[in-house]
Amino acid sequence: MGQALPLGKKYQVKKGIGRTGDRLESSRLCKAETMKRIGYLFGDICTLENPYLAHVNASKGKRNRKEVQRFGADLQANIYQIRQELLKHTYTTGKYSVFIKYELKRREIYKLPYRDRVVQWAIMQILAADKRYLNGVQIYINDYLENDRLLHIKSNYQIFPVESRGIDFVGCVTRHGYCLARKRNKKAPCRKR
Repeated sequence: MGQALPLGKKYQVKKGIGRTGDRLESSRLCKAETMKRIGYLFGDICTLENPYLAHVNASKGKRNRKEVQRFGADLQANIYQIRQELLKHTYTTGKYSVFIKYELKRREIYKLPYRDRVVQWAIMQILAADKRYLNGVQIYINDYLENDRLLHIKSNYQIFPVESRGIDFVGCVTRHGYCLARKRNKKAPCRKR
């Protein structure tokens, strides 16, 4: 048999000769071997600047709310406490508060305490893809399309997450796992003229 490649606690991939005698080609790597792993990010999340920036992002448009003002009144102590809890691995999330909102329909909203939202922002700032990076990649895509394929990207292009809006193409909305017909196309035959 071939050598085993450990991939965490639960899974491993074997490389070499399998039971059926089929040899895996070295050029055809298993998907698990080619996956990109990002590690050692905990230190980046717990830096001095990251929780402050997370507070700024979490409070955008919410600065007049009481919980944000309470957190901001003793900002240094609150940030220090969160940071120490994260570093000592004693941080626990608070309880969700549940309230009902009526906007067109009845909705149950679950909301974490503000300090937990600051921690979420601190994590997202490290893990989330940066739009500046995507804009940089777009330069390379433009260069390839114009020079190799003689194509141009429209001037009104947008960079957005596919999961939230989907890609609208030929009357369908395509998302990662599925494709649906556009709502306006389904309603068009039903309209009275």
